[in-house]
Amino acid sequence: MGRSGRCPTTPNGVYCAVLETSRWDETSRGAGAGKGPLDPFQTRIMPTSDVPTEAECSREEFLVSLRERLSPILALSGFVKDGARRNLSRRVYSLLAEEARALESHLDEHGAWSNSSFVGLVELVATVRGAAIVGFTLKHILERLQREEDGSPEGALRRDFEEATIETRGFVDGSLSRLMEEIRATAESLYGDDLPDVTGGVLSPVSQEIKQRLPADLMPFTPTDRKRNVVAIAARFLVHKKSLENQSSQRVFDDTEEMRRYVIEVCNEEECRFFETRIQNLLARYESCIKGSALESEDRDLQRISAYMGFVRQLSRVLTELVHFYERHETGIRGEALTSRVLDLMDRDVVLDRALNYALYYIHEFMNGAEPHVQNVLDRYTRHESLTLTIPDGLQLHIRPVSLIAKIVEHHKTPVNVIVGDTSCYAGSIVQVLMAIGAQPDARSVTFEGDQKALRHIALLFEHGLGEDGHEHLPEELAYLRG
Repeated sequence: MGRSGRCPTTPNGVYCAVLETSRWDETSRGAGAGKGPLDPFQTRIMPTSDVPTEAECSREEFLVSLRERLSPILALSGFVKDGARRNLSRRVYSLLAEEARALESHLDEHGAWSNSSFVGLVELVATVRGAAIVGFTLKHILERLQREEDGSPEGALRRDFEEATIETRGFVDGSLSRLMEEIRATAESLYGDDLPDVTGGVLSPVSQEIKQRLPADLMPFTPTDRKRNVVAIAARFLVHKKSLENQSSQRVFDDTEEMRRYVIEVCNEEECRFFETRIQNLLARYESCIKGSALESEDRDLQRISAYMGFVRQLSRVLTELVHFYERHETGIRGEALTSRVLDLMDRDVVLDRALNYALYYIHEFMNGAEPHVQNVLDRYTRHESLTLTIPDGLQLHIRPVSLIAKIVEHHKTPVNVIVGDTSCYAGSIVQVLMAIGAQPDARSVTFEGDQKALRHIALLFEHGLGEDGHEHLPEELAYLRG
């Protein structure tokens, strides 16, 4: 065995470890083989047993470590207070979210959420972090609207959306100002006249410069690759839009109690984060494969899709943060007095209104607005056909063949619908297809609508007994179904 050495204790005293390294022994490598190199698979981190990983600290001891982390937040409070009257910059929002996150982590690591002296500060800082993220996103939306980029909304939609964004941002800025004043008051109650120094945290002005971009001289995708990606992105957009419509609808809410039920039962934080992630992934692919290309510059539909989906991504972030705030203070587990204190600073009913009547409403608006352009793209880049197939005698469309159909749709990454009787659904959804078939148990023929290539492979699957004789008997063109 190699030597074991003790590493120094980390600054916060939370973790200390030793590295223990083993070499292959002579017998396992053969006689006369020598020492040889270290085996990386035999190197592991071993926790020490004589250094405690956790220790209780007194209130006074914690106040010493808290002072340094609290200073940047207090330094920003003046800017936020002025910004509520003027116009906070994205830089202030960003710094505020960053410093609030750092302070929240420090409070969390020391168990402040379970200490009566500091739990109020935990809630205030967490709320500031979320509000700063929302403020940053709203500021970004307004800047995009003012730049009037290619594909940006026009006319009444632009005007109404801008007004709603300004209204929402006014509420967020006012809430931030009150929250920051409360944090300062909390610091004064903790430190008295000996407040943490804030002189080193003053923001210096940043000159407004013209946004510059390097020339796009790296083109890893061929024109054919780009068109294939356009089709895949468009198809995935339609799937996400259908999912959104199944989950929620575009409407204006005017009853607070109904909004509360809607958030809890329909538009909860888990669903919001799931949708936000899907939209983020979709746009990430667009930006990697299509953004800035000659194909995009020549295609008005792609420009509109990019712009509208960008707004959907930002609105999804706003929706998630607002719903998170609502749920965080709805359960009552944080104590009635503490919840009431926070809600006096950031009105929960207004949070609900802005979540549903602003963020969710305009998510639907921009998804609906992008759909015609998505359909235009699919019409131009795919060969759309309709194909009616008869289910082979003695066979049924149960879960195995339906899953193979879904794999074909996923492989081609183009939208394909299946029509069974009077029911139409997305052929890539196993559950939807099984439900459609269950509603028409006597149907012996189904119609598929979609791109020619995907339909040809579905026809091959039907010709080869829906794969029921074993995947090894499928033709080579369907070899991807064997895995």
